[in-house]
Amino acid sequence: MRIKQIFLVALLLAFLPAILFAQDALVSADGTVEAPACIPRATADNTALMEKVCENRLHATCSCYEDIGGKACKVDFNENLLVKCDDKTCIASFLGIDKDVGMIQPSAALVQLICTNMAKTPCSCTNTDANTVSCTVKGAKIYGGCDDAGCTFALGELSRKFDFCPPLERNISVQSNGRNLNVTIEGTVIGEKDGTRTLQDGVISVSGQLANGIGIEIVADLNSIELDSNVNAQRVDLTQEIRDKFRQAVQLKYDKNTNFTTLDSIEINLDNLKDGTNIKSAVLRFKVPKSMVNGDVVILRYTEDGGTEVLTPTVTESGDYYIYEVSTGGLSLYAVATINQISEPISQGLTDDVAPKPSGCGTAAAILLVVGALYAASRKN
Repeated sequence: MRIKQIFLVALLLAFLPAILFAQDALVSADGTVEAPACIPRATADNTALMEKVCENRLHATCSCYEDIGGKACKVDFNENLLVKCDDKTCIASFLGIDKDVGMIQPSAALVQLICTNMAKTPCSCTNTDANTVSCTVKGAKIYGGCDDAGCTFALGELSRKFDFCPPLERNISVQSNGRNLNVTIEGTVIGEKDGTRTLQDGVISVSGQLANGIGIEIVADLNSIELDSNVNAQRVDLTQEIRDKFRQAVQLKYDKNTNFTTLDSIEINLDNLKDGTNIKSAVLRFKVPKSMVNGDVVILRYTEDGGTEVLTPTVTESGDYYIYEVSTGGLSLYAVATINQISEPISQGLTDDVAPKPSGCGTAAAILLVVGALYAASRKN
């Protein structure tokens, strides 16, 4: 029996890497397997974009961050690994891939042992019926490393590489100025009509540094693009008009005594690209040194039509930095700011040249002190 188990372990160790991290395959109606979808080249430099790629390609919930030696993602796979057996063989299925694992009868304990060993994270496997084992893979830590050709996601002994998409053929002007901001537009053209190109996996990504060590990462989903479009990202100083509108918005959301202090701001100008039409959504991340934060942090948005939004970000920590993230409907001017509550004055109606009148209790105490002093003197004499 032990020899049989060792043989099954060897077979599963050989096959499970292909099952867990097999390439995405697109199967057409006639059964032809097409090439897997590529990923944007900006994934190498943008943690938020790597998180999106991780979620879409690995069918998982991913939380990516900067780690020692590169980028890492905490991953909960949304699909279970299933091993189903009939009277001839057992088939393992994961992420749309089926593989014969050479078993005749499923063993939850055996599959769990192998899954945990390969993924370097606890797998939880159970027999859902006499012929099926189901495994969940949660809390896995995946490392993402990129070279000139693509990015590789590594989970324990398993690895999976995704190639970068070829350059998008377009007549697009991409500009960045002010500080070290990198702007890219990527995607695969799958159709064109009347000067509008429909994209698959289209993204606009912005990454780099603002002032005072503040980092910025932006990823916007781009479903179509117009010819002769222009994208310009730059660090900006807020005008007094925009500051006044932000102040009104902050005080409307909180109260009239709330003030804000801008840490920094960025503006993305889009020519011939519109939110809701070309751009579906956007995710922004500000990486702010902890030493700069004094109070609650909000993200302020100013749109082209003069509208304002006060967005409450989610907060995570990374070493000496706080990471503030928001999801929005598009690209425009954004500022990261702290807000502080100003308390109402404690006393009212007093001025520097009006002294408060002594109370009755204070007068009585003074009389008692004088009487006590006279009594003590008389006893001494």
